Amino acid sequence: MVIIHPASRRLPLLAVLLLAACTSVPSAPSTPIPTTDEALIARFRSCVTPTGPATTLPQLPAAEEPRFTGSVLPLSKTGTVMDGYNHELRLDAERRRGIIVQTGGIAGHKTVFGPFALERGCGA
Repeated sequence: MVIIHPASRRLPLLAVLLLAACTSVPSAPSTPIPTTDEALIARFRSCVTPTGPATTLPQLPAAEEPRFTGSVLPLSKTGTVMDGYNHELRLDAERRRGIIVQTGGIAGHKTVFGPFALERGCGA
């Protein structure tokens, strides 16, 4: 709510509107980054299964895999699938992003997906 001071009646209407717009309350920030490992795992786990990605994910060539020095969080295990995949989320908290590393399969192949913004997850 904007209260107009009686002295401001001499100001042009445009100036009053601009002043009101400049003093308005900013909107809430975008979706915050989950603060716990469990929250990050929950956000990214639905994107992978023991048989591979659950949805189409951007793939990075092995030569372009970034060096992530942050936490490594397990997303999935092979389970009862004989040639299944393990998935882990590697975090770069400084840049607010992560990659998913998939290993396993018939010949123990490694595939890297991402990078993903931590606040959006891999489904965005």
